[in-house]
Amino acid sequence: MLVADVDISSGAANEVYSAYSNPYIGCKSSECGALVTLGQGVFVNVLARAHCLLLLKADGYYTG
Repeated sequence: MLVADVDISSGAANEVYSAYSNPYIGCKSSECGALVTLGQGVFVNVLARAHCLLLLKADGYYTG
């Protein structure tokens, strides 16, 4: 059941991962863990009490 919303910038691409590794800085695709969802828009739904890694890509921001 999805119960929490995280507000992000409109038009930004997002990816949500579970079981992410440490360190996760600079990870790409499967290196980031198990993909839960990906999409675009204003809100990202995540499971309550779940530890998730949210990758957000927006124009004008560094992605490395």
